[in-house]
Amino acid sequence: MEFEEFKKKIVEGLRDIYGDRVEIDTGVVIKNNGNKYNGICIRPKNAECRTAPVIELDSLYSSLENGTMKIEDCVWEILHNSANLSGHERVEQLAKDISDWECVKDDIYPILLSTEENWELLEKLVSTSMLDLSVVYIIRRGLSGESTMGIKITPKMLESYGMDVEQLHGQALENMRKDGYEFLELRTLVKEILHMDELDDGQDDHKTEMYILTNSARFYGAAGILNKELLRGFAGDRNFIILPSSVHESLFVPVNDETDQAFFDEMVREVNRSEVSVEEKLADHSYYYDAQIGEIRMCA
Repeated sequence: MEFEEFKKKIVEGLRDIYGDRVEIDTGVVIKNNGNKYNGICIRPKNAECRTAPVIELDSLYSSLENGTMKIEDCVWEILHNSANLSGHERVEQLAKDISDWECVKDDIYPILLSTEENWELLEKLVSTSMLDLSVVYIIRRGLSGESTMGIKITPKMLESYGMDVEQLHGQALENMRKDGYEFLELRTLVKEILHMDELDDGQDDHKTEMYILTNSARFYGAAGILNKELLRGFAGDRNFIILPSSVHESLFVPVNDETDQAFFDEMVREVNRSEVSVEEKLADHSYYYDAQIGEIRMCA
């Protein structure tokens, strides 16, 4: 079965259940770094809020193709997922609040994306340039347990707030300062994760001093490099190489006489190839923090 026929049968199946009580839309959703998926959205007609969760279709189509699911199974999976998301109290509350500045202003945070890899997505979003990166803005709220929900802000949303980009950026930075950002010594963090007292990684003389910067939510924490006061307080008079390990965190390595820029650039590329998902990749090279001027720049 071709994908277009699959979509048609899915919509027909949903119509058999919902009748004319809902609007059903299908389309392509653009994610970070050019990652895309086909989705379907179900919203009640005449609903007060036009925002509704998008259910991904590609994995369901794959299950149909490999014989593990039938069309009927796919339809019921969509119904189940849509009901769970739509019925979630915080999801529904955000859907109601999304156009009200006073309701969302304390939940707006900056995130960093690659400008080159996200040109198509950036056309649809409010953004500010930083070197070869772009700052975009999300409304972020926590769900049950440890999950986090983020909605990227579009020009239409910004217009409804009656704000300009500079005001939005300022609010996002203010919120970021209260977002639990901290520098953690990487060895200490690894020991905590592995519940180990010591790490057996050779002699102390050969250990690389390395720190990780992220937020308490571990969600789009690479944006911490926008906080100049935080960087100055941490770095003092030391220069650092910054390794953008993902959109969620950055690694800081002190510069010394033996620092090899090419080595760190290759390290970033290798981690991106082997450890980081396409959607979470930030950049394929390192950056330089110059403590004398308190600025981040591209490495020479």
